[in-house]
Amino acid sequence: VDVELKGVKTRVFIYLKEFVYKGKMEKLWKEDPKVILSLQKRANQWQMKDLSNAAFRTFKNYISKEVLFQRLLAAFEQKNLHMTEELLHELDKEH
Repeated sequence: VDVELKGVKTRVFIYLKEFVYKGKMEKLWKEDPKVILSLQKRANQWQMKDLSNAAFRTFKNYISKEVLFQRLLAAFEQKNLHMTEELLHELDKEH
């Protein structure tokens, strides 16, 4: 059976295929946030709730790490050693 997916970016399709066959998307967190959101949008359109939820969790984690990193840079520039140490500890817990 052939299935035609019109308007689907190649990278989005690769993650879709990986999720269908493996139940996870190992490198999605390294992807551009726009691709992650595009995947979530397509998963919603196709009523694939598990895929949509996985993409959203990945995007949410990306955003929280991005915000923590931006705060860390600001604390470092302000020479706020205490805040820098706290944020480094917080980022370390994320791994």
